[in-house]
Amino acid sequence: MGCGTPQGKMSKNTVLPNGLVQGHAYTVTGVKQVMSQGTPVNLVRVWNPWGQGQWKGDWSDKSPFRQTVSPEDREMCLSVADDGEFWMTQEDFCRFYSDLDICCLCPDFLDGTSSYHWKTSF
Repeated sequence: MGCGTPQGKMSKNTVLPNGLVQGHAYTVTGVKQVMSQGTPVNLVRVWNPWGQGQWKGDWSDKSPFRQTVSPEDREMCLSVADDGEFWMTQEDFCRFYSDLDICCLCPDFLDGTSSYHWKTSF
């Protein structure tokens, strides 16, 4: 799954104050629901293919929200590293990314024999 940030008014590849790069392609590498202070939170894991530069908002590597989940969730999915991969809420993902592309490379999809049909919405 690929996603992208909107181009905006500034020049391409401008790093915004929130850490995201304007007009840039990213990859969605995972989703996870965690419990934070008794409330479920839907998180999206995103990777910057540059291998550096990360989201600086809620649920980022240095966010205090990371301390509100169980130690097991923190260990399993909320590791801290400057590797370009980061977590953000589903709401923030929808607010800051302009598109999400999902590709299927199944052989039966390509030859038209699949009973599954793709739909596109904008």
